[in-house]
Amino acid sequence: YNVQGKPVALRVDNWKLIFDVPVGGTAESHEKQRYANGLSEPELYDLGSDIGERQNLYSQAPERAAAMKARADEWIRAIAAGFSNL
Repeated sequence: YNVQGKPVALRVDNWKLIFDVPVGGTAESHEKQRYANGLSEPELYDLGSDIGERQNLYSQAPERAAAMKARADEWIRAIAAGFSNL
């Protein structure tokens, strides 16, 4: 997922990792500030059992979150490399 061209989340199967909230995102201003200051942990949801994204499983599944974040970082690097050729 991206907001205003900035990647903020990744979905793999039923899992969704939210790793950033952009300045122009839909979060409340206090949440944007928490992310900007590194005070808010990423959010990980199993959409198969929690479609409303109410239970953050980040601390319960850190390996899955780390693997998804690595995949997101790879995706971001690939996008940046593609745009550098323009």
